[in-house]
Amino acid sequence: MEHLVTTIAPITDKKIMTVIFDFDNTLYDTEKRKSFFWEIASVHGYSLLEAYEMYNEARHSCEKITISLEKYLEVLQSHLKRDQKEYNEAAVNDIRIAMEKGDNLLPGARQFVEWCQHQKLACYLLSLGVKEWQEIKFRQADLGMFFTSDRVVYTEDARQGKKGSLQNLFGSMFTGEGATIINDKPDETRDLLTVFPKLQALVRREKRDKRYQKKDFDGLVNDFPGRVVWAESLFIIQSLLAQQI
Repeated sequence: MEHLVTTIAPITDKKIMTVIFDFDNTLYDTEKRKSFFWEIASVHGYSLLEAYEMYNEARHSCEKITISLEKYLEVLQSHLKRDQKEYNEAAVNDIRIAMEKGDNLLPGARQFVEWCQHQKLACYLLSLGVKEWQEIKFRQADLGMFFTSDRVVYTEDARQGKKGSLQNLFGSMFTGEGATIINDKPDETRDLLTVFPKLQALVRREKRDKRYQKKDFDGLVNDFPGRVVWAESLFIIQSLLAQQI
């Protein structure tokens, strides 16, 4: 069940003029994308748990986010060699083709971004991951008309992540005043709200992402009263943002 808070009490008199969008699992259906990775593992005889393990192995390296299809296939190849299995190139090519179909946006994502543009809000996109891989997904999502190149930021730095990106965008004195972030990770959002004391947040819970539970989102709301609310639907999040502008 969603946390149905109808408003966020403003912490300043300044209305929201800047919207900072996360990409994966906020606008883009990353869980659907991941399912293709699980399918690649499956056609080679690996279980879902083993597919997760390979994904995690491919995802991080030296505090950087390194996941991409090519990196995942590299890890898969090492497991195939270890287990004396053959690589099924034909099946992988079929899965590659399937991955390229559609825009893979979450329901309401395009309408939300279009609405923000219509409201003349300054919109930014932050994407954590390998730039080349994230750009492929961004082009597939066909969102380039809504975000100019200077307002799209890619970072592989898992430690600094969005904090460093926001400071690079808005300067070291940025407090978050007049801005809200649309994000999906409660722990990351907690860090950002702590660092930027006037930033507000609208958080989308992705139920398929088993790393987080409802209590994580409720705890975030309780710890930052008046600054954050969560919902599972982008349509609800859009309606909440409409109350702040």
